[in-house]
Amino acid sequence: MNKILQKFIYVILLGLFPYISFSQIDTCICNSIREYKVTVPTPLSEYHKFPRLSKITDFNLENKQRISSDIYFSGLNTERGKLNRISLLTWNPIIFTSPDRNYSLNLTPCISHNNFSRIKLYILKNEYIIKVGLLGLDISSKILTYSESIQSKSVPRYTTIIVEPKEISYSKKEGLYIKIDSVIPNYYTITGTKLNILFQQIQTLTSSKKCEYFLGSYVFPGGYPLFITGVDSVYVGDMGIIYQYNYKYDTMLSDFTGFVSVKSIMKIPYRDAIISATCENVLFNNNLITGKIYLPATYKNEKIISVETNIGLIHTSDDEIIEAFHKAGLKHVVYVPMKGGYLFKVVN
Repeated sequence: MNKILQKFIYVILLGLFPYISFSQIDTCICNSIREYKVTVPTPLSEYHKFPRLSKITDFNLENKQRISSDIYFSGLNTERGKLNRISLLTWNPIIFTSPDRNYSLNLTPCISHNNFSRIKLYILKNEYIIKVGLLGLDISSKILTYSESIQSKSVPRYTTIIVEPKEISYSKKEGLYIKIDSVIPNYYTITGTKLNILFQQIQTLTSSKKCEYFLGSYVFPGGYPLFITGVDSVYVGDMGIIYQYNYKYDTMLSDFTGFVSVKSIMKIPYRDAIISATCENVLFNNNLITGKIYLPATYKNEKIISVETNIGLIHTSDDEIIEAFHKAGLKHVVYVPMKGGYLFKVVN
């Protein structure tokens, strides 16, 4: 088809976009019914007052040159000559990568050759608010992959975890803030292993300061021992017996930005069975995934004696479970009896 004719058809379809209902794509629900006045949108390149991205954010827009001419706008609203609201329409992916390249945000996770996305942008005095129905958290496929990609041997560069955001805002002063309402359920494979993980609750740690606060406030001290490089003890008591421990982490963790799954489910192959374990505080980005695994197990004297599986109760031991992790491809895993779980890490 002639490229000019094809683009003309796309523009007409964008004008009819509010009345088009699309089928489900991958794991996300892209069907939408909206009541808007049908208008043919205008290319964003023709609106010269739209602020430059460099003035809005220090995030990097992927494929900026390719998509710049294929974004349209409607619903323009100004106040005293200044833009304060606009709707962007596109059939090309709009993906922003963090300044440290630890993760990416996909504003168009349901995009395809026959499916368009609408992004609402509200511009306040010192803050930008983004409204999208679904948001993709893009992570390197060297850390997480789609289970079906492993089977088909066709692995994309990034794996997208799709969530429903409640709030997305950005300001130069406060940086990026994302509050996630829910996660679209889907199992992902930890790359290089046979372990599948289902994220149930995800929070964003979009700066190293937020990660530092998270590590100090929500995780037990020394909660990620596989990344500890040193410990300083500070005397804080009057009787000489109370100490405060300050843990020093590898820079992969101390400078961490990305996401944390407060609660997850992990499927672990064991003999001819599958163990469904609970995971807590799983940190992940383009460079690593790490967290804590709790088995549905019965303990005696802090040692495992039996574990629940999909085929019933299996009698085992800590050493056999560690061996099962190793056979599943997880090289870095330790059992912590005092904390009642396994700590693991996979690094890129």
